[in-house]
Amino acid sequence: MSPRKSIIIIIAAVTAMGLSLSLSIPLVSLALERRDVGADIIGLMGALPALAFIFVSPVVPRLTRIFGSGPLLWLSLILCSGSIFGLALDDNLIYWFILRILIGVGMSILFLIAETWINQVSSDENRGKIIGLYVTILTMGFASGPILINFLGTEGTKPFVIASLIVASAGVVFLFAGRNYPKFEGQSSFSVFSFIRIAPLICAAALLLSFFDGTILTLLPVYGVRHEMSEGMAVLMTSTLLAGNILLQFPIGWLADKFGEKPIILVCGLLGLTGAILLPS
Repeated sequence: MSPRKSIIIIIAAVTAMGLSLSLSIPLVSLALERRDVGADIIGLMGALPALAFIFVSPVVPRLTRIFGSGPLLWLSLILCSGSIFGLALDDNLIYWFILRILIGVGMSILFLIAETWINQVSSDENRGKIIGLYVTILTMGFASGPILINFLGTEGTKPFVIASLIVASAGVVFLFAGRNYPKFEGQSSFSVFSFIRIAPLICAAALLLSFFDGTILTLLPVYGVRHEMSEGMAVLMTSTLLAGNILLQFPIGWLADKFGEKPIILVCGLLGLTGAILLPS
């Protein structure tokens, strides 16, 4: 299979996953808010997929060597699609906690294999452009979920069913891959802790950014509703924030090439910090 075809398959699959997740995360938060569940429980519910990601991701390479990446990719779709559909069947909090963990397990498998795959099929000459394209389109998927909520509404089972079907649609894309899935060969002694030691600034930036993104997706809609916004407007705030990520990937890359990475990272960090401080007002 050609690298171009592989890249299209990868980007289409993860974009479907991103769209579905950004649709289901605010839906869960708003559903819990309507039931007068506390912000602490809503925040914990939002954190569960990421916590599952932390614990599952270290074992994914080993599992792919044992079972193959193709079967695991299909398992990830079944877990995510089935768990999101399960959210529509019952609103018991314990049940939802379990389903959110399963969504995180499926999500970690899909994203880790997909990002390994896209690195394998990219050459050194075009890897930066391909990763930039991947991130841009994936973020468009994340930004589209809250917009879609305005058409589907936030109540009833229909939004969860639609989110489940969006994930399942990635299976259609995987059919075009045949048996040409990425291979995980060999073992590396290079651990996560090794990476933290050699690149602490990158790891710190990733930690802060993921903290901000997770908080925004889970709690910003609740914050908006509590300040007398409509639910539709509250979730649209999330898409507005993500729009910067969509529109500025390539301009920031161009500026980094022209003026150097360090000053651009500093300016972006200061702008992000200023925006976060001003957000409550």
